[in-house]
Amino acid sequence: MVADRLNGHYEGGTCPYVVVPFSPWRYEAYEDVKAALMDAVITRLAARVPPGDDLKLGLLRRLRVTIARMMIGPATNARATSSAKVSATA
Repeated sequence: MVADRLNGHYEGGTCPYVVVPFSPWRYEAYEDVKAALMDAVITRLAARVPPGDDLKLGLLRRLRVTIARMMIGPATNARATSSAKVSATA
């Protein structure tokens, strides 16, 4: 597979690429796919950040909070829309 070749042996021992396995078919809405992909990328990047690099770890943490808000937003909007439809038909 391509991922195996990209993760192969390189001079210096560290692969210059970050391979992120991701299947968009597990999600229904565009917003969910987008947020899940960003979360998968950030998870892989966080694994490559050295433990003492507080600046990079802090940036990744802030991005995770933003992604969490993105994931909550569509779910909240869907619930509000569906409850409005139910109350309109009642």
